[in-house]
Amino acid sequence: MKEKAVIISTIKRDKSGIWDGYIELIVKTACASYSVAGTVFSDGKPRFIKIQGINFDADIGNSTIYIVNEDVPGIVGFVGNVLGKDGINIANFHLG
Repeated sequence: MKEKAVIISTIKRDKSGIWDGYIELIVKTACASYSVAGTVFSDGKPRFIKIQGINFDADIGNSTIYIVNEDVPGIVGFVGNVLGKDGINIANFHLG
């Protein structure tokens, strides 16, 4: 099995913007790069604020689903139907 390299880098900046802390995880493979960023706002709750370069604000709950799909009609309805058939509630919903 080929050995995998893990590179950890830290960048510290002066406090600025709307959050005190910010963390971004970037995973790079030979085929792709994936990223997710989070912070803690003034209410003390952690939030996802960016995935794959798309900015948004989402609570980090016990269950979270993130879907990447083609931008074609019917996807949102299809996903809602699949989750609804299994009794899964959608408490929050973000499109980006």
